[in-house]
Amino acid sequence: MALTISPASSPADLDTFLKLPRRLYDGLPGYVPPLDIDRVTVLHPAKSPFFKHGEAAYFLARRDGRPVGRVSAQIDRLATGPWHEGVGQFGCLDAADDADAVAGLLAAAEGWLAERGKRAARGPFLLGINGETGLTLAGQLQPPMTLIPWHPTWLAPLVERAGYAIARRVHSYDRELASFDHGAVVSGRGLDRVRRGLTTRLLDLRHLARDADIARRLFDDAWANNYAFVPLAKAEIDLLASEYRPFLKPANAVFVEKDGEAVAFTLALPNLYEITGDIGASPGLAGWGKLAYRAFTHRFRHVRLALFGVAGRYRDTLMGGAIAALALAEHLRVGKDHGFTRLEAGWVLEDNEPVNRLLETPRFTRMRTHAIYERRFG
Repeated sequence: MALTISPASSPADLDTFLKLPRRLYDGLPGYVPPLDIDRVTVLHPAKSPFFKHGEAAYFLARRDGRPVGRVSAQIDRLATGPWHEGVGQFGCLDAADDADAVAGLLAAAEGWLAERGKRAARGPFLLGINGETGLTLAGQLQPPMTLIPWHPTWLAPLVERAGYAIARRVHSYDRELASFDHGAVVSGRGLDRVRRGLTTRLLDLRHLARDADIARRLFDDAWANNYAFVPLAKAEIDLLASEYRPFLKPANAVFVEKDGEAVAFTLALPNLYEITGDIGASPGLAGWGKLAYRAFTHRFRHVRLALFGVAGRYRDTLMGGAIAALALAEHLRVGKDHGFTRLEAGWVLEDNEPVNRLLETPRFTRMRTHAIYERRFG
């Protein structure tokens, strides 16, 4: 059967590109598609905030005219510094169990990057490392989680067969909250002493834009030295705040302050799959009505700790570790009090030992692992 790889350049091709994963993976155990409208917001060049600071090309693989895979190639102008010299990105990698299609798609992405002076590719990202990151290695049967990518078990081996190697693994951890004992954790880790001179507060929904910007600046300061770090774009954090605004409660974020200045924060996003998972990717009128009703009445139980950071001046210090532990303990406490039943934290780089240890201490369990791949081609 003839295989072709071509740019997704027409409106019809773009529509195919956006909807292809749910058509490829429909019925696979563990797969729950996101809403099509969400994919449009993230990927459509006219709507996605990524295109304010980056450029991308989309490619489709077809066998005898039938779409069997897709990939993106992108350059993020915010990705600067030693980690990114000569390195472009790929993403949106979804495909049938077809080794030639995967290899062809990755070759097309590499060709586009090489034409723009890049000598290596890193990914997959949707579309940047601060969005949906990595290719699923483990956890396909776990419940779906907001902004966490899903891939079938066959895809990682085909990427490696195409010459890509794992650069980093990233983990997600899960914690049920019913058994969380805030007092025991605080006293057991000596956090009652750390609290002197520190105050905590919750998300202020009246000043959401202000708190989102505080979180963005703290995140950038906290993780600037990490592998492949890219600062959070203001347009992207503003879009995230706008999209989640109807579902946020004060308990979704905790800020730790010293002398009136935020020195740490945690942000947990509600798992939107709780209200969208059973209505399909493209709901009809009845589905949209059901979704609107749930948006106003549903009490989210499962949240994802998506952003977390401690001011850079405390990096690699005992005080920094204590502040991080305090922020996490406070978030678990207020989440439990608010009625959240589970908190998923991720992603976390496999070599970020302080954060991995922090999460393993209060009885988090590892539930998903994704891989970031790299390949040099020039």
